Amino acid sequence: MKALVGILGILIGIGSAVALLLLNPFYPHIERSGNVQRGAMVFDYSAAEYRGIAMTPLSFFGISKFFGSGDEFYSDGIRHTAAAVLLLKNQDGQTAALATKLTAVAETSDLLVGDLGIDSYWNVFWPNSGSVFLVGRENYWPVITDVLIAGLRGEGPLSTGEQYSVTVRPEGRRVRGILGSSGKFTGATGLFQDDYISQPNSPSGAVGMVTMQINVE
Repeated sequence: MKALVGILGILIGIGSAVALLLLNPFYPHIERSGNVQRGAMVFDYSAAEYRGIAMTPLSFFGISKFFGSGDEFYSDGIRHTAAAVLLLKNQDGQTAALATKLTAVAETSDLLVGDLGIDSYWNVFWPNSGSVFLVGRENYWPVITDVLIAGLRGEGPLSTGEQYSVTVRPEGRRVRGILGSSGKFTGATGLFQDDYISQPNSPSGAVGMVTMQINVE
């Protein structure tokens, strides 16, 4: 009997902790990046190649391999990272640029305040034109909580097309936006906003939309 009571106590404790995380009264506290102005370039993207942690609960909890999903890195130091080759399409549906995106779970993430932070690094290349190197911070906690709540309700994965603005304003004076550039973009400054759009059948579980404001003197 004591063992049963102990097990029930543990299960109730785990359930209470999960409920507090999902229904955290202190969330949201992370400020969206903002400042991307009207008239900025907007591209839809999908992964031509993807390897690493996907933005799903199974990946974040490190158990996706037991369900035969994911193509993650299992070596120490890179297990919480991802690399993708992306095709960026303009509003006419034409491929306009090629990008690589590297992401890593931030060491400063704090689930107690609703921050599942991801550091992101983009290289965007326009053929015969130039390139920009972008640095940003993303928060995927709203995505994960919606997935977990949907799972607890027995609703399955997020519906295709569910959209989240995940780019947030990093704390302190950390660099955000364009950090490097080449070609006709040499010397450019600017910001960008990344939107996560659920697509369960894609390699990463999502496609996206990136809005770039590029200012060239």
